[in-house]
Amino acid sequence: MIKPDKNSTKEAYQVFLNEIVNLVQQHRVLAVQSVQTISNKLYWNIGELILQKQKEYGWGKSIVEQLSKDLPLHVGEGVSWSPRNLWFMRQLVNEYSNLNQAGSDLELSNMKQLVSEMKQLVSEIPWGHNILIFQKVKDNKTRIFYLQSTKQLPKKLLGKLPSAQDFQQVLTSVNFITLNSGKS
Repeated sequence: MIKPDKNSTKEAYQVFLNEIVNLVQQHRVLAVQSVQTISNKLYWNIGELILQKQKEYGWGKSIVEQLSKDLPLHVGEGVSWSPRNLWFMRQLVNEYSNLNQAGSDLELSNMKQLVSEMKQLVSEIPWGHNILIFQKVKDNKTRIFYLQSTKQLPKKLLGKLPSAQDFQQVLTSVNFITLNSGKS
């Protein structure tokens, strides 16, 4: 049996090590994405509950302030339970659940399906990206486009969203992918 050369063994080990490092890094990314998806679904559900209870009991703004004080005591401070973040959760659900409101730019036959698809898109992108999109973009078609595209956009670029007018010019020059069909 031929004994392997020390240099080739070192090179083989280095290749082996790099393979394992790459696997670990890939799985770390998957883990972060999974946590992000679960967190965003939680934020959506919290936003829904805030809206529901405010409507059901006639609660005003003070309920969000109280939640902000009580949640860290009961579930810990790992998540930002600030009033601002709780308001974002509520606003996100309110805006994306009311896509069929008067004057909406979307004409949809199956609203429940669209809201479900919006919830899925929201869960797939970073929370900060979601906040930027619903704060800066008021046109529903543009929001959908950014939600669909955001997975590839770094937050730095997302912070420089074009105006609705600029975006409309882009839409007229390219085929727009709709949320319902997923086709150009």
